[in-house]
Amino acid sequence: MNSTIFFSACSLLYCILLLIIFKIKKKNLDDKNKILKILLVVNLFGLIFEVLGLFLGGNYEKFRILNDIILRLILVYYFTWVSIFIIYVMVISDKNEKINKKKLNYWLAIYIIVLVVSFFLPLNYNMRDGIIIYTSGPAIDLVYFYSLFCDILGLAIMFKNASKVKKTKYAPLFVLISMGTIISMIQSSHPELLLSSTMQTFVTYIIYFTLEDRNNKQEAVKK
Repeated sequence: MNSTIFFSACSLLYCILLLIIFKIKKKNLDDKNKILKILLVVNLFGLIFEVLGLFLGGNYEKFRILNDIILRLILVYYFTWVSIFIIYVMVISDKNEKINKKKLNYWLAIYIIVLVVSFFLPLNYNMRDGIIIYTSGPAIDLVYFYSLFCDILGLAIMFKNASKVKKTKYAPLFVLISMGTIISMIQSSHPELLLSSTMQTFVTYIIYFTLEDRNNKQEAVKK
């Protein structure tokens, strides 16, 4: 079994814990916190799919159809999480920190197109002794290119609004890009390691504490 299942399992527990804390503390949600909640839920399902994929991949022939479904759902997760993250970057870059519906519709259209295309691209299973070690092929390449596109877009949005937005707001973006680069380098030589979901859990935590710190400062000013 892939040793990175322990990273995925631990990340799953941390994601559930943060969801519980978020549910208890957050009552009236603004746009930023609504997006954070969606990121948490998406991350939760992504980690569940990943853990299931690691278990089922150990016996591909027995669970062939279920494996195929889960592995495709993991791809959906990757596309979805990074797309929602860019929406978060758009919102924190807005003067009123509100969702721009026009921009949102354009972005959702791009997301849906890329997602549909990914379903028609081949997904290759690299196996050893009947066990799926890692996946590759055009569908995986599209995930990497789309993630890179989102990173570049996030940086473009940040630089465009550099004079209007506090740099600390973009801490999650810096973490995502820096950790994503390191993980890409690691996975280029060890593709069997699954670390992206764990990184996304960490980034989601950074978003939560960034927003929580801002809320605490605003409450202190009011007092």
